[in-house]
Amino acid sequence: MEKHDTHNVFDKVFKRLILSSKGAVIHLINGLFGTDYPLDSSVEYPNTEFITGQMKHLYPDILIVIGGIHQYHLEAQIQNDTNMTLRIFEYGFQYALRNKTSYKGLLTISMPRACVIYLGSGTKKAKQPAFRLLFPDGGAHIYRVKAFYLLNHDIRELEERNMVILLPFYILKLRKAAEKAGNHKRLEELSREAAGMVNEILKTAERSGRRGILNTEEQRVLIELLDRLYTEVYRNYIEFKEAGMRLQDIIMTRVEEAEAEMEARMEARMEARMEARMKAEVEAREAEVEARMKAREAEVEARMEELARAHSEERVREVARNMKKIGLSTEQIARVSGFSVKEIEEL
Repeated sequence: MEKHDTHNVFDKVFKRLILSSKGAVIHLINGLFGTDYPLDSSVEYPNTEFITGQMKHLYPDILIVIGGIHQYHLEAQIQNDTNMTLRIFEYGFQYALRNKTSYKGLLTISMPRACVIYLGSGTKKAKQPAFRLLFPDGGAHIYRVKAFYLLNHDIRELEERNMVILLPFYILKLRKAAEKAGNHKRLEELSREAAGMVNEILKTAERSGRRGILNTEEQRVLIELLDRLYTEVYRNYIEFKEAGMRLQDIIMTRVEEAEAEMEARMEARMEARMEARMKAEVEAREAEVEARMKAREAEVEARMEELARAHSEERVREVARNMKKIGLSTEQIARVSGFSVKEIEEL
């Protein structure tokens, strides 16, 4: 029962890590499959429950769709399982059926790219998970699943490949050694090694934060899950409790830092909103004043034009009177001045 519960904790921690950061997931996919998806790519997590025709429930660990079209299936395993490849095929086939398409009138299903992340180490002779699929027409296909053995890679390599999302599981490295330790002295040695490993993981998480791989909240989640795994794996060893207590202290510090950062972001957001509101009010007042000034200028200009027109008409009337005095005909004066005959007769 204890073993089953422990594996259940591993599954939950794995899913929590994957769901905690879309950016870190893109880094993980790029590291596992050698892709180069940009960090602003969309990341979706389709429903991972399938019910077969025999009413059998299937629950794959994680299905991921990047950029709306690129499909991936990740499974975490603590040990080799000869049926793992068959289960991955079944999960992928059910997902492909749910998302079938048509190509030139032909029904088409697309299997997601799959990878088993073994939370242990593998030998150099470890074979890639695969099985042979035979068809009635004599055709055959070798279905292969990528395998990644976590403990075959050191922490520095995981950091260089930006696969820091897997760091909490690195604490499992001493699990078997602790189980086989026959005395207190050996467990103390292992506990010191575990403390050093925890310290290296924490420093790596901090560096990843400075590099923008993880934000403060994601670092906090990673450390919390590291503590969850550490407690689960080494809870029966009193020698390991000192490092566990240090993790608790760090978690509390990170929670406080995350809360302080969140509060600072909220204050900055409120200040930005206040500044934006004040700027908008000032701009509105300036626009109102400018509109009033333009309206006033237009009014003054219109009155000046009106006065100019009035002055111009009076001058023309005076010239017309003089022309009338010297004996020009009404028709002649009308043609020159622009006034009507009647207006000239009334002068």
